[in-house]
Amino acid sequence: MTELNNKLYNQHYKDLADKYNDALSFTEGYCIDVVHWIVNDLKIKKGDIVVDLGGGTGSSAKAIYDTCSVQRDILCIDPCLEMLECAKGLNGVSTLSTDALSFAINNDIKYNKIFIKEAVHHFNNRINIWKGIYKQLYPEGRILIITRPPKVEFPFFQAALQAFEQGQPHYNTITKELEEVGFKAFLWAREYPVRVDKEY
Repeated sequence: MTELNNKLYNQHYKDLADKYNDALSFTEGYCIDVVHWIVNDLKIKKGDIVVDLGGGTGSSAKAIYDTCSVQRDILCIDPCLEMLECAKGLNGVSTLSTDALSFAINNDIKYNKIFIKEAVHHFNNRINIWKGIYKQLYPEGRILIITRPPKVEFPFFQAALQAFEQGQPHYNTITKELEEVGFKAFLWAREYPVRVDKEY
């Protein structure tokens, strides 16, 4: 991400922060299913230390905390202070404002479960991030990355579809990167119906 793109990214999320949760038109069923996948794929237990990297407003972290009743707050990490303001005060959520790479190279942080939900396309220096996370995780720890395929069948104009594809790393690439730094990686593909209204 160039310096200009980074500034635009930061401004975008600052402007969107207080409307972010309302702007996401996910159905309630989808949100419940995603939380279920995260909890089960990570095998989250009450005694786990859980990190939500790129967690934005903390909505996913809170939903997972409410589902699992883990004994410690889930740590929600995001570089945008305005997004994290929405997470502050949520039951079961603590916050840390930093970018993914700065977090990953912090040798003082340890945990055993971490998830990255639809945020990996914002990461620069992914290999160094995976290396750092690998060191931070306790033995038998787990990382879960939820992302989208680079090609989607949305009813968008061609330029929008191309822009989405260019900004979305392929899940096979991410899998190979994880294996390169020592992770034993597995790939699951789940399909979910999406409806886009023509009028809004």
